[in-house]
Amino acid sequence: MSKKKKDSKPNISPLATLRPRIDAFLRRSDFATTAETMLKTDIDALAQGVKPEQFLAVLLPLYSVSRSVPALETVVPAWLSERQYQRALQDFLAKEDPEFRIYDFARAWLEQAGGDISALEATVAARNKPLFYKAFAHSEHVLKNSWQGLVVVTWYTDTRRHKIQGLSILVDHNPPWHGAAKDLMLLPVMHPVELEHSFLGHWRKRMSALDEISASEAKTLIIRSLETNRKQNIRLPKDLVAASQMFHKQVLALDDAPDTPLFTMEDFELLSKTGRSAEMIWSEERTVGRRITGSDGREIFIDADTANEMMDWDEDGGISPAFLNSLEPTERQNLMKSLENIERWNPKNVSAMSTEDIIAQLRAFGVEFDHEQFMRDVQGAYSVVTIGDNFQESSMAVLEPGNQFFFVSAAEILWEHLAPDVPRAEQLTDDVDEGYDFVEDGDSVGAVEQWLVVWEQFKHLLDVKAQYHRSSSTSLTKKIKQLFKHESDTMKSVEEAGIAFASITPLEVWLEEVSMELANAGLEDVSWYSKRLHFLEEVLQRFPKSNAEFLCAMHRDEAETYFRLGNAAEGERLFQSLVQEYPDDVWHYIRWGDQYTREKDVKLNDYDRAEKIYRMALERDLDDDDTKYVTERLENLEKERIA
Repeated sequence: MSKKKKDSKPNISPLATLRPRIDAFLRRSDFATTAETMLKTDIDALAQGVKPEQFLAVLLPLYSVSRSVPALETVVPAWLSERQYQRALQDFLAKEDPEFRIYDFARAWLEQAGGDISALEATVAARNKPLFYKAFAHSEHVLKNSWQGLVVVTWYTDTRRHKIQGLSILVDHNPPWHGAAKDLMLLPVMHPVELEHSFLGHWRKRMSALDEISASEAKTLIIRSLETNRKQNIRLPKDLVAASQMFHKQVLALDDAPDTPLFTMEDFELLSKTGRSAEMIWSEERTVGRRITGSDGREIFIDADTANEMMDWDEDGGISPAFLNSLEPTERQNLMKSLENIERWNPKNVSAMSTEDIIAQLRAFGVEFDHEQFMRDVQGAYSVVTIGDNFQESSMAVLEPGNQFFFVSAAEILWEHLAPDVPRAEQLTDDVDEGYDFVEDGDSVGAVEQWLVVWEQFKHLLDVKAQYHRSSSTSLTKKIKQLFKHESDTMKSVEEAGIAFASITPLEVWLEEVSMELANAGLEDVSWYSKRLHFLEEVLQRFPKSNAEFLCAMHRDEAETYFRLGNAAEGERLFQSLVQEYPDDVWHYIRWGDQYTREKDVKLNDYDRAEKIYRMALERDLDDDDTKYVTERLENLEKERIA
């Protein structure tokens, strides 16, 4: 006899029906006649099976719309206290309504429920405080002789301080600006070490020195420029207006200096709507002409074609006659002499000189050149720049503008002439750049073939210098060790070893990119995974005292590579070790879970295992961005399951 089939009922999550159930609850008309204990029981039924933070995330927005349930103003705080929801409510308010404008009633609930209001306010204050990194501005000597200045503010994008972002405000000192903010550029999210090589390096190439300044100094300079916008009746640039929230949090929230002008977001909003358009003014400057202030203080009108020529330097370092004519005779003479000497002492011209002539010129510039000492110095130096700087520091002469460029060129050519077999960092630069050309063409194999040769040469460079440092005590070797704080004769971190890497790309960024391209090459030929594992093991062995972020990235790549080589057990062990040591790093969980969702390896696909790992991350104290990364993974996982 067959058994009667049971009626099947859909298994619906309480969270899926929470909104309509709370909405119906708030629309009840019997609150006044219902006992408090019964109302608490009804709220219990609503919250059953739902996490506290999820329940509050639905309840508070719905309640904020009604705000007409007096009977609940005492019931809900009592219920929150009895169910110990104070911490969940505190976290919700700090995250969703830090200024308590929408859920002011919930702040009162928290206080009535015995929640820690001071802790809430401290959390909000800490969350609103900008994570300032560094600020920069043009040096005074640049501002005195320049049409434009720059103020840069950078901040950390996450509380663990892994990445930074920034904004730079361009200030024009000519009429009609007279120091007003002319334009804004947002710096992309980057690693802190990239700032030095990318953005600041760009400005140094343009011979525009940027000095590091304090947060309050940066705020003062920026607000002064905005005050000038108001004085000159020039509306704020559109890009700055679009970044108003960023300006509010990352600039206006910085500490004041004693001389910081009073400036509010109301002032900002007013300047965003009134005055002449900044974009219209600089458009006219490009198409019609502009006014500049001459050396005698007079305003000079220059047509657009001439003005554009003045901004364009040719390949030989020349500058337009119009600009030269605007300078005083002494200023013009110094500028021309500087340009002449820069051209005279470029490496191409110095390479045409004999060794004897280069040495004679060094002595003419007050450098007591000694052949044996030079040979000892190049053995310990990583770069020709080190030797060139040493020449310049030892010079006893008063130099004409531009003559300082001779020292590095002389160091480079003398190194080639006298010590061609001694390795130097500059020899690696072209090969590194060529590898990036392969990457741009989508040729990962070509890139790693090139870069693994560079890696071998780089190791050789480090080893040769380390061996010399162990047996030498020259003044330059001592200076190198003192400057870079070597704990031993061998560099143990990527930060230290970065001085021996002449590419514009920071060493740790390049090493991570080598690993990434090795993984891409492995998709074409699995043998590259073995080479990747060997590379990672060497990097970790050589630089064990590197920063934690870099070491974590290398260990994650190592664990992933074991998976791709078919050794899932070792990959599991390494990922488990990572999450034990750094349990709040979300990328350990993401990369670990990703190993079980690879479409090309169906044998390894295990969606349940992947979900379990991803959800381990959600148990940690993640910021909003990290939570978003994990939830996106979980959503994609569900799509893959359905597919």
